[in-house]
Amino acid sequence: MESDISSRQNWSYVLAFAWWSSKSDIVFIHDLKRDPKSAINDLANGEEGKYGQILLNVPNEETRNKIKSNAQSIIDRSKLQKGEIYRGYLPIPEASEVGALANLDREQLKNLLQLGITGILSFDVQANLWADELVEAWKNREQLIAIQRDPAQNLRNKDTLDFRFPLPDIPNGLKELKIEQLQEFLGDEAHMEHLGGIFLYGS
Repeated sequence: MESDISSRQNWSYVLAFAWWSSKSDIVFIHDLKRDPKSAINDLANGEEGKYGQILLNVPNEETRNKIKSNAQSIIDRSKLQKGEIYRGYLPIPEASEVGALANLDREQLKNLLQLGITGILSFDVQANLWADELVEAWKNREQLIAIQRDPAQNLRNKDTLDFRFPLPDIPNGLKELKIEQLQEFLGDEAHMEHLGGIFLYGS
């Protein structure tokens, strides 16, 4: 299993691409929110895949290659479940990692989610539905792993949730950043300890 830092770096490239590309084209970020597994698999296909034209707009070839390779790393890691901590395509933490949160009832957890403890991922939007998901997932690790492996197919409320990967739109204060600057911001451990809340982008 890759280290937490490597995993965070993988996600930083994918999410930076999602935010950067959304400034001129909403296709990838929209797909990522609705079906992260499919979107990341398509991104890893590079210039020949669904997002080829958007990728070709990335001005730096090295950055373009890193986006593809880090998307592939998320895919590869999602196939390596060996009973240890696992993340897949939706970084919900294990019950053992959240301490007393795993013992809260649905209403208590919903109230906490509404306070924004999940950080940059917007689990506070539709907190009642996400509370349902987390309560059940923390009771049943098989369900947790199923959600992580394919959120669009395995979330209990998949037909009611607006997004299966609740990444917000790019904040106004970051809109002027280049894609490399976005990646550095998202991949920085100090930032993500704060911004990630309890959902640290696969870390």
